[in-house]
Amino acid sequence: MISHDTNLDGKIAQNAEAELWKEIRNQTRRSLSVSLTFAYFYLMGALMVGSYLIKAVSEVGREAVYYVGWELTELDVTWMTRFAWSYAALALIATIMYVVAMLFIHNKLPTHLALAATKIPWIGSTMRAVSVGRLCESVLHSVKQSRTYDEALTIATSEVGDAALRRWSATSSDRVRAGHPISGILGSCPVGDQPLLAIAAFMEQERTGEEAIRVWHLATEECHALAQSRVARATQFLSVSALLISVFLAAFAMLGSSAFISTVLSGLM
Repeated sequence: MISHDTNLDGKIAQNAEAELWKEIRNQTRRSLSVSLTFAYFYLMGALMVGSYLIKAVSEVGREAVYYVGWELTELDVTWMTRFAWSYAALALIATIMYVVAMLFIHNKLPTHLALAATKIPWIGSTMRAVSVGRLCESVLHSVKQSRTYDEALTIATSEVGDAALRRWSATSSDRVRAGHPISGILGSCPVGDQPLLAIAAFMEQERTGEEAIRVWHLATEECHALAQSRVARATQFLSVSALLISVFLAAFAMLGSSAFISTVLSGLM
């Protein structure tokens, strides 16, 4: 009876821990998505206001003339038009980057794009921790059930959301069956993070089942702790950066418009 209760308590604790890790991953994605969306709208607002201001001022000055000395000169507004188009180009680039980042956060990118997206500042490192944490959790469950590593990696292929990790898991399971050491395979992970590299070093020597369970459990915990700490810094970085860039873009548009109006007024005097 006591043994049965102990096993039941252990399963309840494991399920609760799995739900906690799942909630951390979901919350990380939500936080990044919300912060990135606010940052995108900050930038788009500044670009739209700046572009409208430049375009409005250039329309006022179109076909206007002014005096240079005693010579009548037509006002050149082509540079203002190029200025407005540069803001439109920045808006297009920002939109593309926003879509790519959102697809990356929600594991919708193909393998090569997903690998490239891991280089995005702050967002990439945060999502690496999330993806590696899901991989470690999947392998942990398999190790607890006394499965071999080729079986564990095959199962992880269907459970991990990251496209690059899915492909790596599929090829790595074949490498394990071919006799390659698990330490070298883990060290070759394209989305590697600190906990996974630590496991690779730990697995260089033969380990017991209990030791393997403990190290995979610690790695899973560490990945989710890293995700929580990184997402806090990432959201702060996105908010501050978007605000500063938006202010700069709006101020730059005002400066260009002021310079244009100053030219018009100086020619009329």
